[in-house]
Amino acid sequence: MQFRMSSNKILITIFLCFFSATSILSQEIFPPFSRGKEELRLPDQSPLVLFDVLNFISEESGKSRLDIHYRISYDFFVFVKNIPFNASSPYIARTEIGVEILDKNNMSVAREFVRKEIKLLESPSQTTKQQFLEGMLSLNLPPGEYSLVTEVNDLESTRKYLDTKKKVTLKNFSNDSLEVSDILFLELLSRNDSTILTPINHGGDVPFGRNFDGYFEVSLGNHSDDSLRIEYALTKYSSERRSFNPVLGNEANVYSQDTSIRLEHIEDEFRYSAAGSYRKGKYGCWLHFRGDTLRLGDYELEVKVYTPNFLKSEKRKFRIRWFDMPLSLRNLQFAIDALEYIAPDSILEQLRKARGEKQQQLFEEFWRQRDKTPTTTFNEVMEEYYRRVDYAYMNLNTIRERNGAKTDRGKAYILYGPPAKIVREFAPSLPPKEIWYYPNLQKKLIFIDESRKGEYKLLTTAEL
Repeated sequence: MQFRMSSNKILITIFLCFFSATSILSQEIFPPFSRGKEELRLPDQSPLVLFDVLNFISEESGKSRLDIHYRISYDFFVFVKNIPFNASSPYIARTEIGVEILDKNNMSVAREFVRKEIKLLESPSQTTKQQFLEGMLSLNLPPGEYSLVTEVNDLESTRKYLDTKKKVTLKNFSNDSLEVSDILFLELLSRNDSTILTPINHGGDVPFGRNFDGYFEVSLGNHSDDSLRIEYALTKYSSERRSFNPVLGNEANVYSQDTSIRLEHIEDEFRYSAAGSYRKGKYGCWLHFRGDTLRLGDYELEVKVYTPNFLKSEKRKFRIRWFDMPLSLRNLQFAIDALEYIAPDSILEQLRKARGEKQQQLFEEFWRQRDKTPTTTFNEVMEEYYRRVDYAYMNLNTIRERNGAKTDRGKAYILYGPPAKIVREFAPSLPPKEIWYYPNLQKKLIFIDESRKGEYKLLTTAEL
């Protein structure tokens, strides 16, 4: 496939390879919760603090630009009451985020610090764990090798994050040779002069089921526009072969426009926006990826830029990760057992007897037949089912049955979802009752606790 940039006649040749897909439940990517058959524990969480470092062409002559993206979980901070009291933000946390650049002699050559306030309307205990402080710092430095020190301080406590081990090499984009920048992943947005571009800021990883753009910059030096050729390859790691191996089935498109990324600095905030093309000999190049067709796992993206006598390449390793995957999906044996309410006995027996990759393939095939969007890897029906399993496991257990998904109420919740209304009846001479109402199904479920120990059993199902 070939195309030309509208104003510079750059020939782009696409060489696309896709590599072997491991299961959607790859144990290497998402370790099981426990070794017990029916015990769920919270998985290892992503780090509370993530930094991603990228090198691009600088607008300052003789310099190279270093962009540092940060993503910090709200769980890192200690929230206190806002004094003086502010009804719109009664809780607040304060932090200082800094980077320092050291040369080969460990001498400081540049630093950048920013202070942030995080305001909450509700008590910190009521906030979700999916809230993050995100932003970017940027520095322009001479090309060369440096050490990067990143630091985050919680100003309401003694909590501190410090990393002194990161090494960075800033490329020389201003000489006569061919050079390629790092590769940035962005949210998929239309590009125009007023568009604010949003990086996918997960420490280099990409969320499962999401389409995204890749962006990189090319400096031609003294090479001719007409001689430029670009190839890229996307590859996937196979845990069984312990190598990157090709498979079929993914779609991706390449496009390049006279559009580059502009770095804006407004007050203490850096951000990206779409801009016109770079000055002659420097270009912004775009890749579009159908991320919703990519499976979970480890990937490598390689870009190769050719002129008749030179080749430059740039690689980026990343993961496709399902950050909020239902807990019950992370242990394949547990996920199979949880199918007892919807899978025939013959299918369950087949799944339980299978081993290794065959078992995973059968499990995926079971859900593929129920997928409402079969052209994508994300299965909404499967996700909803296991969200319900998670809720039942954690909230509908009893003294005798730790796994709430195996109780009568758990079964009802998994099959029908949350009831529109729950009525509880207590009387001194009668066992407690719970009545679950499902107006959309025109039925109500009546549970009774004969033992008076929370052991609710389904008494009857009645029409509304």
